[in-house]
Amino acid sequence: MFIAGGISAALLHRERTGEAPVMDVSLLSTAIWASGALIAQVAETGITTRNSMPGSGGASRNPFQGNYTTSDGGTINLCTLSPTAHIRSLFEHVGMPELADDPRFADARSLFENAGACSDYLVKAFAAQPFEYWRNHLKTYTGQWAPIQTFADLLTDEQALANDMIIEVEAADGSDKPLKLVRGPVQWNGEPTVTTRSPIASEHTEIVLMEMGIDWDKIEEYKAKGAIA
Repeated sequence: MFIAGGISAALLHRERTGEAPVMDVSLLSTAIWASGALIAQVAETGITTRNSMPGSGGASRNPFQGNYTTSDGGTINLCTLSPTAHIRSLFEHVGMPELADDPRFADARSLFENAGACSDYLVKAFAAQPFEYWRNHLKTYTGQWAPIQTFADLLTDEQALANDMIIEVEAADGSDKPLKLVRGPVQWNGEPTVTTRSPIASEHTEIVLMEMGIDWDKIEEYKAKGAIA
């Protein structure tokens, strides 16, 4: 839906300006946008929850696929479908490099045949450190994985920030603390989104009426009658 809307906007822009913008939509930007109201609420209140996945461990045949619980109840998802080239990397990252030389786990076939034993080792390893540790430590793991994040985690997610998915908008009350909001899911030319806050109730009523040529005395009269705020 967002891609279709973005293409329509890009075609209209090209028709009117002769310029063809580069449009970008991602699954991440779409998912964050779909939860934008809740993310803004968490950013404002700081209140969030972390829901653990049911159980911790790898798939019955591939321990390099599964949800592993961290020491503080977070979840790291391993999704390394083909582990052959990543066996040593994962064992080194979880602090058990010797397992890469264990004949039970040294190659994919052996790993699959001994999936339960390998999963037990990984469950213990991931349970020894908190979620934030693994979210940063596994960046250099060569296989596929992902942290299962809360809305609060998204506010500091490097990929979300690098792609300008979380923006700051001036607060309506004039405070120094800006509002953190989610930008629209379509990005143009890889550029940061410039977003201003929405007006508060009746903020521009007087200005709009004066631009229409209504003098100040008449505006005051409207106010006295309750026609405008």
